[in-house]
Amino acid sequence: MKQRASVPCAYKREICSAVVVSLTGLLFLAFSPLDRTMDYLFAARHSFANTAVMPNQNVTVVFIEDSDKNHTNIIKLLDELAEQGAKAAVLDIVLISERWEHPEVVSEFTRAVSNATQRADMKLVFATEGQKGKRAGEKTELGPSEEIQKLVEVEWLTNRTKIGVSNLQQLSGVIRRHSSDAGYPHAPLVVAIAQLLKESYRYSHWINYYGPPGTLAKLEARSILAGTNDLRAALKGKVVFIGQGPVTTDRQDAPDRHETPFTCFGPATSSGIEIHATAYSNLVNRDWIKELAVSQEYLIVAVVGVSCGFCFTRWPPRTAFVNAVSFALAAGFLSFLLFTYAKFLPLWLIVAVPQMLAGFAISFIPVNDVFISFRGADGKDVATIIADGLKRMGIEAFIDLQENVPGKAEEVLIREVRKRHNLVLVVTPEVITSWGPDDFIGKEIDAARAVVPVYLEGVGDFIQKHKAAGHPLPESLSKALENTRKIFHVDQKEASVLGIANMLRSGIRRNPGPRRFRLLWRQLCTHFKMNGGGTA
Repeated sequence: MKQRASVPCAYKREICSAVVVSLTGLLFLAFSPLDRTMDYLFAARHSFANTAVMPNQNVTVVFIEDSDKNHTNIIKLLDELAEQGAKAAVLDIVLISERWEHPEVVSEFTRAVSNATQRADMKLVFATEGQKGKRAGEKTELGPSEEIQKLVEVEWLTNRTKIGVSNLQQLSGVIRRHSSDAGYPHAPLVVAIAQLLKESYRYSHWINYYGPPGTLAKLEARSILAGTNDLRAALKGKVVFIGQGPVTTDRQDAPDRHETPFTCFGPATSSGIEIHATAYSNLVNRDWIKELAVSQEYLIVAVVGVSCGFCFTRWPPRTAFVNAVSFALAAGFLSFLLFTYAKFLPLWLIVAVPQMLAGFAISFIPVNDVFISFRGADGKDVATIIADGLKRMGIEAFIDLQENVPGKAEEVLIREVRKRHNLVLVVTPEVITSWGPDDFIGKEIDAARAVVPVYLEGVGDFIQKHKAAGHPLPESLSKALENTRKIFHVDQKEASVLGIANMLRSGIRRNPGPRRFRLLWRQLCTHFKMNGGGTA
């Protein structure tokens, strides 16, 4: 029975590395770092490409202070909006005061609604606040007043007025998404106004913030209530969102303040009405932030993992580091372009950070295989026999069958030597006679961790005659021969190759315990040109 080496084949090592890098990406994907990816991309887009993301001016935000939220001002505000030609009005104000149930107020409010919806053809949406019911799992709503709810349900107003839930969907305390389902009896404010204006809204989307708070066109309610300004340019044909504005005094209550992706880079929070207006603008312009399906995300992570597994295992750490950083920067730049101009959220942080770090880490794992070095036609034949025999035993044997060309080819081969634990040196007379201070095989021995010399038939006698003629062996070759307990004479027999495999298994290849870490440290020192590396 043929004896097999315990060293994993190259393809097994690469597959294991690909699995590790892929699992790293999938693990981070499970914890949804897309949130942070979006935060960074919003900040970068606002800093470098703000002109490319300005929204179509189809909405206007009107800030109203608490002192102005009385029935008189609300009714007057509706009259002025109708007069100025507003297309629709969304009141993010829960009208629950007892005054709204007073007959005179109801009558006056009904007149204002009739004037706005019939004469000016303006659509109206009133807010309600979602609440948890007393029973487990029960959800109820607070407001508007019962009289206003009855008014909205009047038959001739059903296609002109609606009630919408003002609650916003939070993810980790930050408003990032807007959904077509509020989880309450009524639909969200944005969906309610979209239904009135015959615009479809079926899904949950990432909100595409056009900038930090204050980016959308805005007015103060008092400027409209004054009735002295011509505001048609700001209101005509627009959907007007009315709600609480930014905090202006220390005494002002600020219950309707929310964190957005821009809050991560500054103290400014956004009013709820600005977020509603942004979500609606996303809807009518169809420029919300798009994302891949879950299966596509998994596929990208897996493809990057497989690519890293098969590439980084072949690179020394310094090359792996440069390639990892370059790929991460390229991924970041491509992500910025996709996010800015295609409104697309890529897996930037997952691919560029954890997967590149994992790929860089696996480049430190020494390659458990053999580099076979030879000179001349005789050495090439024997090297090919050894390589074929070792591969049949499960040991990857790297052999360069091209002509030995100095320069860049030597640099590539030296990197291959450093990546491997063992160097099998086929010793021929040409190796002995041509060895000089700059000889390539000498560089290979200096770069190797363990050397297994293999003599051709008659080379031993040639070495003795070479020494007797007053030509001592080069120091590096003599040291390699002295550190080897056994010399193999290779011919066409399988047993000779098996002996080399046994030697690799029995001591030279294996690096248990601290010795393995010394080899890793030596590899670090070699590739980063540091001092103090361990010895193999």
